[in-house]
Amino acid sequence: MLQQRMLKHSRFTLLGHSGPAQDFTLGRWRLPLELLLGLVLILILLAPLIALVTSSVVPALGVPLTFTNLSFSAYQEMLGRQGVTLRAFSNSLMLAGGAALLLMLLATLLVYLMQSLPQRTRSALTSMIEIPYALPGVVLAIAVFCCLQDPYPS
Repeated sequence: MLQQRMLKHSRFTLLGHSGPAQDFTLGRWRLPLELLLGLVLILILLAPLIALVTSSVVPALGVPLTFTNLSFSAYQEMLGRQGVTLRAFSNSLMLAGGAALLLMLLATLLVYLMQSLPQRTRSALTSMIEIPYALPGVVLAIAVFCCLQDPYPS
C-alpha cells in the first residue's frame, strides 16, 4: 500500500529515443548464431535429463555406466512390482490439474470483480497480488521453517 501511495503522486517520463526501435542485422552470421544458441539451449535442457537417466540405469550411485553394469531393475521394480506408482502418478495429475483449474477460476473471478471495485480497493488488491513477486520464495520458506521449529527443544 505504501508503494501504491508513493507511486500515485509521482510523475514518470519516458526516457530515450521516441522513434522506432533501431534494429541491427546479423547478415551472414545469423544462421550460425541461431544454430549455436539452439545447441546451447538443447544442452541446457537435455544435460540434466541425461544425467538423471544415466543415474537411473546403474545399480548404485557412483558406479560408472558401462554395458556390463547397465540395469533396468529400478524401472522393473517401480513399474512392474509396485502398484503405488500408477496411483501416485494419477494422484499427482489429479492434484495438479485440480489446483490449476481452481486457480484459473479464482483468477478469472478476481479479475471480473476487480473491474467493478472502486480505485482505492482495486489498488489495495493489486498490492496484495504483487506480494509474491516482491517477497522471494526463499525468504518465505525460511520464515515458515523458523515458525515450524520447536523453540524449546528437549
